[in-house]
Amino acid sequence: MTKLNSNAPYRMITYDSLSSDITYSGSGSLRISNRKAYNLYYDRLFGKNDSVYTVSFWVYNMDRDMVPRNVIEVAVGAEKDNWYNVSYYSFKDIVTTFDQHWGLIQFDIPVKNANDFVSIAILKPPLGSPDIIMDNFLIRSNDVYFWLNNQLFVNNKMYKMN
Repeated sequence: MTKLNSNAPYRMITYDSLSSDITYSGSGSLRISNRKAYNLYYDRLFGKNDSVYTVSFWVYNMDRDMVPRNVIEVAVGAEKDNWYNVSYYSFKDIVTTFDQHWGLIQFDIPVKNANDFVSIAILKPPLGSPDIIMDNFLIRSNDVYFWLNNQLFVNNKMYKMN
């Protein structure tokens, strides 16, 4: 999968096992049906003493009309399904940078305890929205950098090295 070159805890899903002809990097990406909601992450955090975690992932076709209208739900709780905070974000409000047709979605998750349970879901998309294609899902507590396919990633932003 990935090799960590920094000391920060993180979880990264590259989706390379899901072969696709549309990828941000690697050989695969996740295609989410335009007809249903999809849970991206449903698990505890890492147990470090951090109060904020950052989530980021790349979404294809962020320059098309309907894709930025999709909404993500983030729920945090001490136990599964016992949430003390639920937030909703529109893709268009949390895109931080663009790379051709790809947009980097990024948002922070404030937590009370470093081992809280987190649910991150893309809600049912608006009528007429195309399938969502995403790649390189990353949850991190601090700055994270690593090498993948001879490219340097710093907080999920790719830097090609000559």
